[in-house]
Amino acid sequence: MNLVDMSSASTGKSFGKVSTVQALIVPLLACSVVTTLLAYLPSDILLMVLAAIVAWHSYETKKPNKKAPQPRTFGCKSATSETAVTLAPTLKSTTFDEQIEEMITKMTPKSEDIEAVDNLVRSMHHTIINELSLDAAVCGFAYANPFVEAPLAKVEPEISVVVNVDLARYHQAHKDKQNKQPDFTLESAPKNIIRRIKKCLLSKHDFKLRRFIFAESTRLMLNAPVLHGTAKQRVCVQIAVNNTFPIHGAKLMDFCTKSNPMAADLVLLVQQWTRWRAICLVDKGDLPPYIWTILAIFYLQANKAPHFPVLPAVEGEARANVHQNHAGENPLTLSELFKGFFKFYAREFDFNTEVVAVSDGKRCKWKHKLLQRPHSDTPLCVEDPFQCGENLTSCVSAQRFRLLTQEFSRADTLCSSNAALATLFIFPEHIYEQS
Repeated sequence: MNLVDMSSASTGKSFGKVSTVQALIVPLLACSVVTTLLAYLPSDILLMVLAAIVAWHSYETKKPNKKAPQPRTFGCKSATSETAVTLAPTLKSTTFDEQIEEMITKMTPKSEDIEAVDNLVRSMHHTIINELSLDAAVCGFAYANPFVEAPLAKVEPEISVVVNVDLARYHQAHKDKQNKQPDFTLESAPKNIIRRIKKCLLSKHDFKLRRFIFAESTRLMLNAPVLHGTAKQRVCVQIAVNNTFPIHGAKLMDFCTKSNPMAADLVLLVQQWTRWRAICLVDKGDLPPYIWTILAIFYLQANKAPHFPVLPAVEGEARANVHQNHAGENPLTLSELFKGFFKFYAREFDFNTEVVAVSDGKRCKWKHKLLQRPHSDTPLCVEDPFQCGENLTSCVSAQRFRLLTQEFSRADTLCSSNAALATLFIFPEHIYEQS
């Protein structure tokens, strides 16, 4: 015990004696004063005072005890109030390579997981098409296994359901029905569709509302009942209208699987890293999963290290059809590719001058691509491979871009020092404070 601790301990001991004496004297003095005052009060006033005391006492005893608010956990187990414990994936393996394989095995959807998601999307498709009489196509996508507990599962759900609607036809067909809503325009049609879907699923099909986001693209997040195996579970699902990102992301994953299956595993690892490090919060200005997929693919194409490129350029009308297997005999391991991803963006890639363009599959200056940059504070340029010439990074805020570069440097430093995979994936403690 140091000097300060000893002095505080001795002071507390002597102060305890004084407090005990005061605790006895003060009630006695108060009782004597009250007794003296009551002796001079009329009987009717005395009864009123006693009745008021009894009423107040009964009210205090019946008042419900309000529990202290619990911290939101974003789908994780919460840290205790006494100790602020950061979370990390639980891995049984010891070496980095084995931990990578264990993480991939855990996050890759199994046949029963795919079947459960397919059944969910099929039932939602039936509800939206038949009960709402909506002329639409409903598709569902997921990068990883949505039934494995992971951070941000209820903030940025793994399952994305896209409702594709001809908005012009929908607006024309429903314009007469919306006479009471003069603000029903073509631009507000997606919100109108989302509201109708929300009302139907919540009232008739045991869905629970999680979040309703009005932004550039309206998103609805629901806790959906899913029959997974023999048990009924709830999994968070996000629903959007005419959102192309999940569809294009699925095509790029198919491109990776056909070209080099190890590339698809790398995309899955990068996606999980962004979730554990909480840098995939689209509403806060982070990169969406679709852009993270493009970053991982571009690294495999444009890195100038030995044994690269691992992937060819994304070409063709569908931007996903690969006619020959590009994998061959690749001597690189998945852990080496994963570490190289952070090294590439932390030390080699120049965000100020270069552009991420998987349709080219090589490094080039953004000026040569004639892309418009959002602003100087966010120099990141990512070309949409399905709409060449369009920069996808308008959604990224300057603050979150700075955080992104810091995360690349942190991960590269940890990988260079041979840190464990769990250390690389540690969930940031400040997320609990901000929630």
